Amino acid sequence: MVQAGALAEEATIRKVMGQLNTTRDLAQFFNNLNALGQAQLQGSVHTGLLLSLAFQHLSLHFPTFKSPDFAYWFQNGLQNVLQAVNETLVAQIPLTISCDAYQNILKGFNNVYELIPASNAPSVYGFCKTFLTARAQLGSPCGHEIPSSEVWLDTYLGNFSIFADYKNLLNWNGKLQALSLLDKMTPIQLASFAVQSGAISLEKDMDLVLARLQRMPAEAVDQFLSQLTMELQLSVGAIRNAGIRRKMLKQLVGQIQGGFSTLRPEDWTLLLSTKLLPLLPSLGTEDAHLLLSYISGCDSFQAL
Repeated sequence: MVQAGALAEEATIRKVMGQLNTTRDLAQFFNNLNALGQAQLQGSVHTGLLLSLAFQHLSLHFPTFKSPDFAYWFQNGLQNVLQAVNETLVAQIPLTISCDAYQNILKGFNNVYELIPASNAPSVYGFCKTFLTARAQLGSPCGHEIPSSEVWLDTYLGNFSIFADYKNLLNWNGKLQALSLLDKMTPIQLASFAVQSGAISLEKDMDLVLARLQRMPAEAVDQFLSQLTMELQLSVGAIRNAGIRRKMLKQLVGQIQGGFSTLRPEDWTLLLSTKLLPLLPSLGTEDAHLLLSYISGCDSFQAL
């Protein structure tokens, strides 16, 4: 099929796959396909069709699959087309599978993470979230025996952990040691952790958060500040530790000031009325002079 260039013909794909009557036939088909044309298969415009037709057959058997069955299909058989995953397909995976089966499915998705379109990756996370939440609600969360939070995160979320809310991580793993995960957190997760965990009032913990932010680009700091303001508005309302607040202001303004010269009046308004708002009580004369040095025009000055 691959040698004949038939991957370019949708009608041929449908005809051939329509003649595969058993799961064994389908496995043999994909084994041959993977062996003969991996590069051509991954680059085919019909990877979505191949995966969809495969799921039409396999979804009938998912309820009776064992963990090794999921391991074969998601890590081997479908590996060269799995990047075409979408919300409709993952919805066909039953939530009654075991934690081991879930791990094998997730490993397959992790293997092709870089190939999954950015718009589709959240659909895989959606499956992860629904499954892990269901397990937690049943009182049998996955991975409760794993002592390392890093190992747990890699095992049960992998690359898709970037989409998780901090509060969901706590719900899925009651023993989560968040401080050990700072290097894996996104700016939004860092802000949520800082406020929800109470770290925003603990200088030692915030030093670790700031050290993580120090290694991030200005765009990430901007995301952190926006999320921090929202989290504070929903909870404690303000950063009450003046020392921590001052340290945050000095570092974070320093990280984003490279973009100040391009800000429009409305950008200054957003920055000062929202993003930097929790830190402004610590604004000193030197800080004000720094901001003023970037401002030109009455509108921008009015924002300040």
